[in-house]
Amino acid sequence: MALAKGEAQVGTNRASSRAVAAALGLNEADKSGAVPVNRRYLAEALGIAGERDAAMTVDGVVAACNARLLDDVVAAVQVDGNDDNILSWSLPDGWLPPVSWKVQWRDSPTDAWTDLLTTTLTGWTDRQRQGRAQTGEYGILGSTPWGDLRRAVVESTRTRANPSITNKIASINEGATHSYTTSEPEGFQVQEVSWRTTHGSISATGRLRAPYVASDTTVTVSLLYYGVVVDTDAVTVNNTLDAQITNAPLTVPSGGTFQFTWSASTAVAFSTTQGTIDEDGEWSIPAVTRTTHARVTLLQGGATAQVVDIQIVVEDLTPEITNKITSLRAGERHVYTISNRQLSDSVYLRVKSGPGRILGAATLEATGTAAGTIVVELVEDGGVVDTDSVAVTPPVAGTISNKISTIAEGASRTFTSAGITPSGGTVTWSAASGAITNAGAYTAPQVGSGGGSDTVSLLVNGTVVDTDTFDVTNVVAPPLSVDAGSGYRFSRTGAARYAATTAASASGGDGSYSYSWTSARWPYSATTQSVTWVVAGAAHAGSASVTVTDGAGRTARDSASIAAFGPALSVDAGSGYRFAPSAPFNGQPRWSATTTATASGGARTGYSYSWTSARWPYSATTQSVTWVVAGAADAGSASVTVTDADGTQASDSTSIAAAQ
Repeated sequence: MALAKGEAQVGTNRASSRAVAAALGLNEADKSGAVPVNRRYLAEALGIAGERDAAMTVDGVVAACNARLLDDVVAAVQVDGNDDNILSWSLPDGWLPPVSWKVQWRDSPTDAWTDLLTTTLTGWTDRQRQGRAQTGEYGILGSTPWGDLRRAVVESTRTRANPSITNKIASINEGATHSYTTSEPEGFQVQEVSWRTTHGSISATGRLRAPYVASDTTVTVSLLYYGVVVDTDAVTVNNTLDAQITNAPLTVPSGGTFQFTWSASTAVAFSTTQGTIDEDGEWSIPAVTRTTHARVTLLQGGATAQVVDIQIVVEDLTPEITNKITSLRAGERHVYTISNRQLSDSVYLRVKSGPGRILGAATLEATGTAAGTIVVELVEDGGVVDTDSVAVTPPVAGTISNKISTIAEGASRTFTSAGITPSGGTVTWSAASGAITNAGAYTAPQVGSGGGSDTVSLLVNGTVVDTDTFDVTNVVAPPLSVDAGSGYRFSRTGAARYAATTAASASGGDGSYSYSWTSARWPYSATTQSVTWVVAGAAHAGSASVTVTDGAGRTARDSASIAAFGPALSVDAGSGYRFAPSAPFNGQPRWSATTTATASGGARTGYSYSWTSARWPYSATTQSVTWVVAGAADAGSASVTVTDADGTQASDSTSIAAAQ
């Protein structure tokens, strides 16, 4: 129920300006019917001053309200604990309305008025005070061109029943929980219930979790209805575990370590939602990219003794563009990368000036077709932290005017271009496998028996504008071969110095040759067609090998011997040999013949001999050998091979005649 009351005392002059006007025959307009006549000023013109009572009906109850002169306001308000406050007001019938109305509020008669709204209507629903246990006064103030009316005041009272806590407790152990319940009076709105506590935590449904305390501590739990505290419960939290972290920080840096200290009468252990904590209490903090919440739990005897919440913070590094560019072709795009960009930061790219735009989060596109400069800004929390200046170059174009589909390996031709944009742009060429000049002169690569392909690219101002991909066919070439030569011998070139020149002759292949000489005897190598081998001291015999390679990668190999300095090695097996009688053996006749070899030339020293015969199955390694046969002494032959100190060999044969 709301009652209206006057703001000022009732005036003593009871003359009614309405009656005066009626007596004069005046209505709502002057006699001409053109201009409304305000009865207040009519009364004042007649010298009638003072105040009068006006009737106000509120929920069917007539209340007293004072209004200035004839400007009486009739106001009504519905006030309900669970509904909106609905106000309506009006002037008595036949009175001219004000131009606008102002609705005001104050909590008590001693408070200043607060404007709620200004309207031309004569009613309003105050939803701001819906269902709230709040008393106070509404003020309704009319405004006219001739001045404000006297404020009509309406009292707003509350009679709603509030819920209360039905299961209060005297004490609770630290870390334990208790679920509160409430009464449900008539019109109870559960969605308007909320809870709060001075320590620990409490859910929206009233589930209290007692905090971990160093000693017995009293906490206050409050029940709120429509945001107003309507009941409380004072609870003692019992300290049951004595383990306590003595240096719990509020924040720690990302990626570091922190050493916890604690006090406890028995052994403790740690656990954490971020990183790891060892048995000595050293916390290995993970590296994070943004500020992260961590919960550290201290356990005593397997029970939770304390829980602390700690923030892992990241050093606030300034973001920057890490892949700036100096130029960009009109119509092309570049994707920027940004370092030190935390997820909590408000970081973005924007084009400050120039022919460009940002697409998506970090893609710059050069727009238009003309040259210019784009200035890109990196913004963090509204401030510019980095920039990039990009020169925009005009678009380029051009075509290869004489493309091909195939070409033989090693063949040559010249590519040409057309439609070069911009005019006067720098034209260059490139080839994936073959050789090409900036003038377009091209030579196909060697591809072997399987054939291959190549791609030629046309570039304008360094940008590829056209390509031509074609087949490269294999040209069948004669087999590649090489002859290392023969008859080489060292000759004297100075005191104790000797030299021999070997030369290779290649044929076949594709006609393009390269050479590589090596020798196991002398630690030298050469890549020329001919090579001179120079030795000092003794010029012993040896050999050299040459490998030739043609333009298609084919290879061939040959070797040549180089004789020692001086006459060639030779051996003479002798002649005129005949079997002669020898001492009998076991009554059988025996025959013998002795052959002797004579070596010369070569290394001159260190000769070794090897005698063999196809007629008689014997061999010997001496310079002279006696061949002995039993029975019949038929004719035959023997061969000898001599080897000098350089490993050079020479051979000879001789005949042995039958016995006479």
